Amino acid sequence: MRSFSVVIVLLLSTCLFACGGSDADLTLGILGGPCYGNNTCDEELVCNADKICVQDMSDPCEGITCSNHGSCAVADDQALCVCEAGYHAQGTDCLADADPCLDVSCSDHGDCAVADELAVCVCDAGFHAEALTCVADVDPCAGETCSDHGACALADELAVCVCDAGFHAEALTCVANVDPCAGETCSDHGSCALRDGTAACLCDEGYHAQGLSCLADEDPCLDVNCSDHGRCALADELAVCVCDAGFHAEALTCVADVDPCAGETCSDHGLCVLNDGAAVCLCDEGYRREALSCVFNGPPTATAEAVSFSDFNGDTGRLQGDILITRATDESSISRYRIYWSNDAGGILGAALAEYAKTGSDLLHPLPANTPVPGGASRFLVLTSNAQGEMNDGVFVDIVDSDNWAPTVTILLGIEVTGSGVASVNGWYREDGVHDGQTQYKHENEDVWLFWFGMDDAWVISDETSIWDAYESYHYYDYTSPSQIPETGWSNGTDGHGDITVIHHQAITGLPYVDQGLTAHYVYHDVEGDQEGDSRFTWYRCEDASDPGQVITTTTGPYTLTSLDANKYIRLKVTPVAQTGWQTGSSVLAEKVFGPVRPFRTLGIITSQETMGGRIVYSAIDDILYLSWVDYATRAVSTGAYDGTLTNLGFIDETKDSDGAPWMTVGADGKPVIVFKNSTDGHKASVHRYDGTSWSDLGDANFSAYGSNCYGPRVEVGPDDLPVVIYQGGNVQRPHVSKYTGSGWEDLGQIFGSNTGSYSMAVGADSMPFTSVGYSSSMYVKKYNGSSWDDWTAPFQTGSRTLTIVDSSKARPTIAGIVSGAATVSRWETNQWVDLGGPTSTSVNAISALVYDQDDNLYLAVAEDGLYVLYRYDGLSTWEQLGVIGMASWNMSLAIDGAGRAYVLFRDPEQSNKLHFLEFHQ
Repeated sequence: MRSFSVVIVLLLSTCLFACGGSDADLTLGILGGPCYGNNTCDEELVCNADKICVQDMSDPCEGITCSNHGSCAVADDQALCVCEAGYHAQGTDCLADADPCLDVSCSDHGDCAVADELAVCVCDAGFHAEALTCVADVDPCAGETCSDHGACALADELAVCVCDAGFHAEALTCVANVDPCAGETCSDHGSCALRDGTAACLCDEGYHAQGLSCLADEDPCLDVNCSDHGRCALADELAVCVCDAGFHAEALTCVADVDPCAGETCSDHGLCVLNDGAAVCLCDEGYRREALSCVFNGPPTATAEAVSFSDFNGDTGRLQGDILITRATDESSISRYRIYWSNDAGGILGAALAEYAKTGSDLLHPLPANTPVPGGASRFLVLTSNAQGEMNDGVFVDIVDSDNWAPTVTILLGIEVTGSGVASVNGWYREDGVHDGQTQYKHENEDVWLFWFGMDDAWVISDETSIWDAYESYHYYDYTSPSQIPETGWSNGTDGHGDITVIHHQAITGLPYVDQGLTAHYVYHDVEGDQEGDSRFTWYRCEDASDPGQVITTTTGPYTLTSLDANKYIRLKVTPVAQTGWQTGSSVLAEKVFGPVRPFRTLGIITSQETMGGRIVYSAIDDILYLSWVDYATRAVSTGAYDGTLTNLGFIDETKDSDGAPWMTVGADGKPVIVFKNSTDGHKASVHRYDGTSWSDLGDANFSAYGSNCYGPRVEVGPDDLPVVIYQGGNVQRPHVSKYTGSGWEDLGQIFGSNTGSYSMAVGADSMPFTSVGYSSSMYVKKYNGSSWDDWTAPFQTGSRTLTIVDSSKARPTIAGIVSGAATVSRWETNQWVDLGGPTSTSVNAISALVYDQDDNLYLAVAEDGLYVLYRYDGLSTWEQLGVIGMASWNMSLAIDGAGRAYVLFRDPEQSNKLHFLEFHQ
């Protein structure tokens, strides 16, 4: 800047000189020149003592003391003060800081404090800060009088009224309690009393309560008309309907029996009508009645669909193989199929080669080895026939005489007992003849023919049935010749001939459980006598019995079922292979499938002989499954434990003798408690508890009500660890309950005043038992209140006969029953029964088990269509079918361990009624 000024001076000097200016004017106020008259200079210059303009070299802080409480500093050529602690800058002075709490009194109800350099009030109890004042808190009870019948108090900082006796709180007022009996006269024939806080009438003799009235007793049958199809009668002081023929009682109505003609079409050639209550067909003209079918009254009008044959005989002019007849689509006019030798023109050569009665399935005729071909024969012809004659037209197959010898295989069929005089099953045959109107069967045993009748009810054919106990449902006669069946001399079937063992699915045998092996069964044959080599078995997995399936694997031995096979069916194809000669024959597909495969893994057969049943329970404390059972022969009560290995805990007491299956539960200590009917002690209910090493006898439950006999005892244990037993006593068969006190048995009384069918019990979280009872197609639920039995509402009013009740870990009673053939479940929540629905099946005939697991998931096992089936509730609305357990017999028990695995113990008809132990395979 100074050099710049010099240039300007020179320029100005030059200009002034040139322009006629003076030197005095040139130097005034500039660097090195005299000051202006007022002792000032141009910008950035100062006038010194000599009144000459010089550059300003002074310090901005010169002379600034910052009030002696700080130091001066220069910023942007300006002086500023950096003050000491407790002082702040104001211009070039340092002034003392002011206290934020100065003059802050907090309304004299608190103290001022500094927070983040700001004053705040810390208020006394009962006051709160608003800005820099302390304001009194508002009392929620201020001004609340509770109607002068109580006192206001705080609950969770809210005002509530604690009312005087005789008053109750409604908002912040105390209102006088209303006496439920106020003004109730009980029709002047009784007195009003409170029962659980509710008004009820205690009526005079001869009157009964109906609501809050006492009405004169009257005939229970009054106004009961039984739907005008029966009459009302009294049973145990209750009205029941005795219905007319063709009707049955449902509650107090008479409902028409199912029409025997329902669904009967008489083959669409007639009309079904009732004759003495039985369905018969009135057939159209040209048709005749056979059972509930109308068949064409003339020769057949239909032929077989096809016939096939392959020759496996290597000799020219001789045949061997199977003639397969594909049945007619409509067999209504057909009784039999006949096979003939035929020439090219369709002419019949001689008598029928073979004939077969229709079975509803295709037919197979094995042509024996080395069968000679008659002269002129070039075809097999199949004609249909009935009692009216034979159809002229038919189907044929040309005979191709092969010179190759190949092995053959014939797969055994499953059981067929629907035709007459066909299908041998372990020596059993169904006969054409009848005795007393019933079909006869015969069995050859050491050259003695045993004839039987009256077995129709026992011989129910199904893919699952393997044993029929026909004793007491048949009659028999020992006879040495099958040519004549006598009409006299028949005996009742009570001599041990009754167990009829029948093998199903003869193409495949094995237990239908995961991890079990399946074995192929067939008849191998080779005309040349070549020994069988490694014949191949192709295994198919099918969704159902009609599904052709997908190939699983091909083996030369058994196939082991896997978890992928669960709830599926298995089909088999056999390919015969010879060691030498013509090695491979034609593959044959088994007609029947095996299954369904059950999603369970068998843990073993517990008993070595038939059982009366068993029980399985889970102890969450010990993480052990406890088992109990009774052998049918010994009747000794046996026990075991399973923790991955089955351990026998021995007999309860070798002198104890059970008349039925035991009932077992787990106490609060995690140890099992068991009850059974002890036939060596007056048929009383004997109760025992396991202490981890041995069983201790808790004595006999109290039988003072009915004497010494009891039926169907069950035991449950509540949180107080005291067993409670329910049973039917004596001959009255009315449910009764006894509770163990620690030293003896307390009688809790009769829970129902009439003889009942099924019943069950659970013990609630309050250690009080509640029960369910089925009576006269209705359900009743009762809860013990410490002195008597209170009535609960029942979730199913009618139609339920099989009942079970459990208490979940959340103390919510849950009950299952059967209504119109369907299983349905309800759970008590807060103050009402909530419908949980049930499986979709409408063919349920028993509730087998209802069990909660440790996570409160609900499992249901039912008997439907002769099978035990397991379901699981998804917690919302759906019951998922987990799979078939096995054939339904009786006494099935279910338990769920801590890992959510289901275990089943049941009397297995497929294992000669031995006790079968299964684990559900997830």
